[in-house]
Amino acid sequence: MAASNRPTAPLSRDYWKLALDAVDPALVSSLNLTKTKRHDVLAAVLRTCEDKRALCMQKRWRFKKPSGDVIFIRDVLEKITKWVDRFREVGDAAVQFDMSHASLPWAGVRFLLQATVNDVGIFGAMATNLETISRLIASYQEFEQLHIQQGSAVGGPLEESLTRLYAAILTFLAEAVRYYHDSTAIRISKSPFRSMENPHMQRVLAQESEVLKLAGLADTERLLRLQTVMMRLSDQATVSEKFLQESKYRELVNWLSPTRFYQHHADHSERRLAETGQWLLDHPKYRQWRTSSSSSILLVHGIPGCGKSMLTSKVIDSLLSERLANPATAPFAYFYCADYEAEPERRQPEDILRSIVRQLGVSSQPPRRVRDTVLSEYERRQAEAEIGGCELLKLQVSDSLKLTLALISTDPVTIVVDAVDEVQEKKRFELLNALHQLVFITSRDNNHVLALLPDASKIRVQTEGNQKDVKYFVRDQVDRVIQEKRLLNGCASQDLRDDVVKTLIDGAGEMFLWVTLQIEYLCHMKHEQDIISTIRKRNLTNLDGIFAYIVTRILESEKVGRDIAIRVFSCLLFTKKPLTATAIISAVCLSSPTNQPPIEASSLLDVCFNLVVIDPKSMALRFAHQSAQEFIRTKAIFSELSAQRLLASSCLHVCMQGPPDHNNAVPLLEGTFYRYGTISRLVIPSNGRFINDNDGADESLSYIIWLDYAKQFAQELSKEGPKKHALNAISSSNISPLFTASVFGLEGLLNLVSSRALGSLNWNQKNLNDQTGLYLAAAFGHDLIVSRFIREGADIEITCGEHGSALAAACFAGHTAVIEFLLARGASARSDNTFSNALEAAFHGSHENIALLVLKSGYVCSQSNYDAALQGAAQAGFLNIVVWL
Repeated sequence: MAASNRPTAPLSRDYWKLALDAVDPALVSSLNLTKTKRHDVLAAVLRTCEDKRALCMQKRWRFKKPSGDVIFIRDVLEKITKWVDRFREVGDAAVQFDMSHASLPWAGVRFLLQATVNDVGIFGAMATNLETISRLIASYQEFEQLHIQQGSAVGGPLEESLTRLYAAILTFLAEAVRYYHDSTAIRISKSPFRSMENPHMQRVLAQESEVLKLAGLADTERLLRLQTVMMRLSDQATVSEKFLQESKYRELVNWLSPTRFYQHHADHSERRLAETGQWLLDHPKYRQWRTSSSSSILLVHGIPGCGKSMLTSKVIDSLLSERLANPATAPFAYFYCADYEAEPERRQPEDILRSIVRQLGVSSQPPRRVRDTVLSEYERRQAEAEIGGCELLKLQVSDSLKLTLALISTDPVTIVVDAVDEVQEKKRFELLNALHQLVFITSRDNNHVLALLPDASKIRVQTEGNQKDVKYFVRDQVDRVIQEKRLLNGCASQDLRDDVVKTLIDGAGEMFLWVTLQIEYLCHMKHEQDIISTIRKRNLTNLDGIFAYIVTRILESEKVGRDIAIRVFSCLLFTKKPLTATAIISAVCLSSPTNQPPIEASSLLDVCFNLVVIDPKSMALRFAHQSAQEFIRTKAIFSELSAQRLLASSCLHVCMQGPPDHNNAVPLLEGTFYRYGTISRLVIPSNGRFINDNDGADESLSYIIWLDYAKQFAQELSKEGPKKHALNAISSSNISPLFTASVFGLEGLLNLVSSRALGSLNWNQKNLNDQTGLYLAAAFGHDLIVSRFIREGADIEITCGEHGSALAAACFAGHTAVIEFLLARGASARSDNTFSNALEAAFHGSHENIALLVLKSGYVCSQSNYDAALQGAAQAGFLNIVVWL
């Protein structure tokens, strides 16, 4: 590599020579043993590093520090290589000549790396210390140019201190060389070099601290900038992977984790001001964590609204930049946790870990590649599912952990997890216990999280750290609302602007969210004097106070705006999937008692006082911050029961209206509330209003259209998912709502079907899947519907469906109330399809209590029945039944 063309003046003194003169002559003789005839010592060091690195890769060497941290030795050797390259870039070309004094420490490093040691612990400790020595040699060469040559007020003491540091380095190297030249017996008795923390290295580090103190904090900041985080590299030679066709790639990703982690990051990254977050990357604990060769956790924690997710996005962007600059960068994965009802996978440990496996094992860029370990696991499970005729099983926490460990067995890995406090407390341990690699985690100040991570390095977000970011954020946000005419219609005076900025900076502490909400609060004021009075009083000093004020304002608004806000919040709290702003506007307006015409998205944000925002990428509507969602959820008006009633009403009204633009322009109505009401809610009107009494052609048509779309939507759902089974079951040759009522337990609809039937209703009719209404009601656990079918004379013993009978279907699904009712009505336990009897269905459904219920009903009436029951119970692992029998 060519030397840097940085202009440098000749050094006035050779500090390595001065240091060598200060070393004990007996130790100098040990250093002389390291001399080499090679002209390019640095090239020799690099070759030795590469040889040792290959050996470490082959033998997968790692060792454990006294603290328990596991060190990847290949990672340490890569860092030494980086420091050598750094020295050559910045360095003095004279080093490459025969044996200048500056080349002597590098010769010592090379000699010690070449030393053959069978003890991995000793070699690992030595390599780790040599990485520190390499850092010092490379960094302080440039230190000489920046501090000594440029002149300094403490020049004399600084030169003396630097000389002592170099002497300490040479002493360490000489003592290490002497250690390797001793006999084996003597080496065994010498403990210092069996540990990273030997006294010679401690003296080196202590002397470095003295140099830094003399250089001064302001000057050493420049040095710290030089100590660039060593990019961790992936050994592509050891990566075993296969290329996939696009179709198989999508199947694999959907099985592994369809979570759009990249979209979550893009949302945070785009909203982060470019100038913010650098303080964290410059933080000593962060730098130490990034350069660590051991498995370690860095926890960044702080109060709600202090910008932890933005800091996470800063860290991820820095990792992405490294990968863009060097594709061989070691792999990393990230995840933004969130407690959203619409995205439950973002708070579940198994889903989080699946996403991490996907990122580490599957390439997202064409050509599609997947690591062999991941593909083998997928194909194995796929084969088992096909043989057993069952659903393709997802990875559980232990499965994902095994795959992750296999993926990182040769490569160092970085994992970034944001908002781990959003994971349910009872499951949090499961997640954090699995993450013992190089992990960056953010969390609120949460005692449970802190207790689960006692050994983690911790950085608390405080005013001292992010004050510069807060100031920049305040000025940017105030100027933005003035420019957008939201504050006093853009007519705020400069004095008012300055007063608002100062007040917000003084009161914010480390909270960005507090600033955002305060500005929103001020934007609803119409007169400058009101704003001046408000900022002087400083009444709203915490988040809960601001949230309480905003929610009160919403609930005291005009009826239309109030109703819209309540419906929007209810949708966001309890919908089962993210919805676009357009879909939610459709739902809240069409289902409004006043038949409110659609409103603009900006108006919707306004009536919600900007507690909700629109994601610019997905156009999904969501809460502006997790703490806003948590506060609103505490209000009685937004209880789950109240919200679910509103959602059911909204689904009903939207389905009654029929699909938007029913012209097949958008065949599957992606992103509409109509689609959501059909698939996610599966809400059908229990009052039967889809079928009109007199002039009801339109509503009957609405049901027919709904049924048609339900069948189309069902084709997209998971092969074994319950929603797919439900939607597939409602289709019949005569388009009868009987099966819809049976599947969803809609007694009112069943009454309507019965009352309007022409002649007597056939209660034993079958759908397109050869299932009766009684069978479906039993399979889905609707005991009242089952009772109605029996009263109307439905055949309780009719053979139909996959499980053969209504009783067998209920036993397989585990619906106790239905089973008790059927047994009381004399239903036979025999079955003539998948299962030979209801007891076998209970065994295969893993329902021990149900199996016992069937047995106690008198099933065992012969020796053959007894033998079959005993064998089935034993195979199912039902010990209580074995004992009972």
